Amino acid sequence: MKRFWVALLIVFVGAFIAPVAYAANNCTGATYYDSDSDTCIACPTGYDYNTDAGKTDITQCQIHCDGGTYVSVEYTQLEYIESTGTQWIDFTNAANIATPITEIKSVARVSLSQHTNTRQFLFSIGSSAVSHYVEVDGDGNFNLGPGSSGGLVHCEIGQVYEVSHIISATDSSLYINGSPYLNTIHYQSPTNISPRTLFRIGSYGAAASYIRIYSYQLYNTNSLILNLIPARRNSDGIIGMYDTVSGQFFTNSGMGEFIVGPDVDAIGECINVGAGYYAAASTVNYGSVGARTACPAGLTTVGYGHGADSANDCAHTLHIGDYVLYARRDKITTPSLNIKMSDSNVYYISLSPTGHSLSRLHLQYDGNQYTAYDDSLYYGERDFDTVTQIVQ
Repeated sequence: MKRFWVALLIVFVGAFIAPVAYAANNCTGATYYDSDSDTCIACPTGYDYNTDAGKTDITQCQIHCDGGTYVSVEYTQLEYIESTGTQWIDFTNAANIATPITEIKSVARVSLSQHTNTRQFLFSIGSSAVSHYVEVDGDGNFNLGPGSSGGLVHCEIGQVYEVSHIISATDSSLYINGSPYLNTIHYQSPTNISPRTLFRIGSYGAAASYIRIYSYQLYNTNSLILNLIPARRNSDGIIGMYDTVSGQFFTNSGMGEFIVGPDVDAIGECINVGAGYYAAASTVNYGSVGARTACPAGLTTVGYGHGADSANDCAHTLHIGDYVLYARRDKITTPSLNIKMSDSNVYYISLSPTGHSLSRLHLQYDGNQYTAYDDSLYYGERDFDTVTQIVQ
């Protein structure tokens, strides 16, 4: 009898344990299992390196930085930003958007905090002359403009909607929560359409109030070219939209200040170590701080810190007029120009074995100009202009 009850207890406990383990193992990619909600939750923005299944804590989310870069948490993701009627975002000059665009698709998660009797613009796509826009009209219905009217889907206060706007070569379509809503005749080639604004019609209309935007994605056909999330810049507290694709930050182009939702996550990104610092490649867990190391006093890094991944990148500088040459103690290459310092240490300036005009060191002595090469390339000094050998 005792054996029966033990077996029954094992079955009973297993019935509660198994679903949790099963759910955790199903959290694949950049997600982790949350026991409180019994769901898989996406890792914070930027922390998508660890794709092993079964992560059960946010600290298992990782970000990987190549040598010469380190983790910087410059922004904090917000749940949403809301316009009061004078704030708007202009992303016309987004760095990673290139033409031609064959089919442009906008996807936004939005809500309304209250209705007004005027149009409340979500976002617009277009040119300076014609703007395709998505709005909540004066009756509180979603609307696609220009040239159509709403009425089928009423925007309920506080409800979050996914609004998709697709412009192809033939038409302009609107989807609400994945269902087709409106379709209008299109009269502008997608290759001439540029991304424009959030909370505003084009760059010349009024901004809309009481609209909350939680996220905004822009696609060229099926390729994601812009992924905006509400964020605060930690250095100065400025509010805007951060693009996870390019790392660009778009701030308020209007007046006043956005209303902001609660903090969501720190946004991790890998940035250059900067002049005078170096960092090896690193993998950092969420919640940990990335690190870089300063060069010893009197030294700096070659190329303003781009790609500096070890102490060997720390260099002395030789100033010749307006030019600066970086001489490294190690990382010797052949050919190279040797410089012996007063402390008897030898430093090196790497030269190019081909394209000799790139590897010249220009010198002036007694009014004459010379070009010095490494001995393994050419022997001796060479004329500044003709690069012919000067016979001693």
